[in-house]
Amino acid sequence: VPYMITSATLMPETLTDITRTLSLQGKEDCANIQIHTDRPNIRICVHKIKHPLTSYADLFFLVPEGWVTGDPAPPKFLVFFDDIQDAIAATKTLQKRLPHEVRHRIKWFNSDMTTTYKEAEVTHLRTGLETPGVCVQPSHSVW
Repeated sequence: VPYMITSATLMPETLTDITRTLSLQGKEDCANIQIHTDRPNIRICVHKIKHPLTSYADLFFLVPEGWVTGDPAPPKFLVFFDDIQDAIAATKTLQKRLPHEVRHRIKWFNSDMTTTYKEAEVTHLRTGLETPGVCVQPSHSVW
């Protein structure tokens, strides 16, 4: 039975526990791939929550108030949520801050969507041509 275990923050002792629990120690076909996440084009930011969570007002810095077509594009962003419905609601809230003709450019996606759609949106986010921002409920099948 093949396993794929992913984590952005897996501690060494947790990895040891997992490999022991799943009897993966010493397996020839077992690979541990670690990639450093320090990338010059990715910035992690944390903001203290000041508003009710369901207002999504703490995300407003992502789409400046009064932004209009022709203004410099806001920086690309990716916001993670624990719940699909929260990701959708946050997306719709941020879309309302944009002119109607470009609201569709901020997207959400999750594990319920087709692989084709998800791959296209990742491409759009990377290029920045179509999608400046995504609100996502992550799962192993999203990326």
